[in-house]
Amino acid sequence: MHEANTDDQKFDVIVVGAGLGGLAAGAELALNNKKVLLLEKHESPGGYASSFVRGRFEFESSLHQIDSVGTVENPRPLGKFFMKLGLMPERLQFFKPREVYCSTFYDGKSYVLPFGFKEYEDALISYFPEEELQIRKFMKVLKQIGEGAHVGIKPLKLLVKYPWFVRVLGLKLDEFLGRFFTNRRIINVVSQLWGYVGQNPLDVNALMFCAMLHSYLVNGGWFPNLTSHNLSLLLATRIVELGGTVKYNALVDRILMDGDRVIGVELLNKEHYYADAVINNLNPRCTLQKMIPPEKVPKSYLRRVLAPSIGPSIFCVYLGVNRTPEQLGLSAYATFISTSDNIAEICLQSGLEETGLIVATCYNNIFPNISPPGTSVITLITIQMGKDWHSVPPQEYYSVKDKVANDLVSIFEKYLCPDIRQYIEVCETATPLTAYRYTKNLDGSIYGADSSVYNGPAFNLPHKSPIKSLYFCGAWIDGGGYSPNLAGGRIAAQRVLKDLKKGNIGGN
Repeated sequence: MHEANTDDQKFDVIVVGAGLGGLAAGAELALNNKKVLLLEKHESPGGYASSFVRGRFEFESSLHQIDSVGTVENPRPLGKFFMKLGLMPERLQFFKPREVYCSTFYDGKSYVLPFGFKEYEDALISYFPEEELQIRKFMKVLKQIGEGAHVGIKPLKLLVKYPWFVRVLGLKLDEFLGRFFTNRRIINVVSQLWGYVGQNPLDVNALMFCAMLHSYLVNGGWFPNLTSHNLSLLLATRIVELGGTVKYNALVDRILMDGDRVIGVELLNKEHYYADAVINNLNPRCTLQKMIPPEKVPKSYLRRVLAPSIGPSIFCVYLGVNRTPEQLGLSAYATFISTSDNIAEICLQSGLEETGLIVATCYNNIFPNISPPGTSVITLITIQMGKDWHSVPPQEYYSVKDKVANDLVSIFEKYLCPDIRQYIEVCETATPLTAYRYTKNLDGSIYGADSSVYNGPAFNLPHKSPIKSLYFCGAWIDGGGYSPNLAGGRIAAQRVLKDLKKGNIGGN
């Protein structure tokens, strides 16, 4: 049996991984006066919620918008959490773009979709007046699905009051929208945010997509002052201010067990730390297969963890340009550029061929001071599968990366900003292999498991594992995205708090 040698090694709860889920879990525990230790393998917190500097530009790594924040006067769930932590509004401010998104197509037509449920409905009708009746029917169902998502596990109430929430469970987004529209263009416009859940409309879980869209329309979309790295740093700082401990360059190599119960962790440098419970923000696949003795892992649980396919990654081009958004003619914050109305043609191309869809984000249009005066920072992103990069020979990696980056810039140049190349001062690229190298997420996945109908919210793993004293949070448990991970980390922490109070730390 392992024993802690000093009080410095013994904690109420250990949180492994300072991604957003781990940060939220640590903050929730610290708020509740628990002695918490947060361990992070890097020298700074955040995971994908980070930033980097090249030249005179600081680039946001991944964030587009966080929903569920709201204002100080009307805070949503995440806003209430940040206020409870004492971060918002004094140390943490959020900015809201003018629109949810803008869609631009190969034929030059653009569609700007605003926040607000009625405003979004009215905008769709203005663009597609011949579809007014069907748009109103769709929006009514969208509202029912969004509201049903907050009911919880109450089957009877869902069936009676929110029947569409149940009906949509087995539908792909394209199938679902096809029940309302035959016009391919309106289907493509409505489904443009598919990239935010990481699965194309032909495969994505309709329930997950609709819940996300409804939340953006009702709760708004928000971006923190400076970058998401500032949000991560503030959460880590607040954990320490509340009495918690955060250790960086602390790679957890092994989960320590006494019999069938988790009692702590061992770092790569062989340091041991002990706790009544461990919340793991790491990939559960690797955790169960590499960090815990195989005989301690229930086979049925491992099969369930390994069942879903690995979700996609992204290819990013980060541009620092010496022109303002106004000079470039960029008025929208996030613009989805589609080179075809054929979703299969856009989404299902093999390998690393030229993409048919990118999202171009001009961060100055949500936070003007994110770059030096007279400049802009722009990211061009397309969804890619990490496995497609496995076949790229090492000696060809940089040439392939440059080709894909050039393809993205060419699309942006052709459809949105014709003169962009002459104003580029800094250009940096990131592939799925970059995402893997930084996070060690399988195949550089940014959303954990895929978001297909076979892996929707109804199939999410519970935060409490069947291995005693071991809990999970993060994208592989809660689904991808900033808001789900922040919320999921808090849920995991609340489950631990409940079990600690009842003296019920252990398996299901």
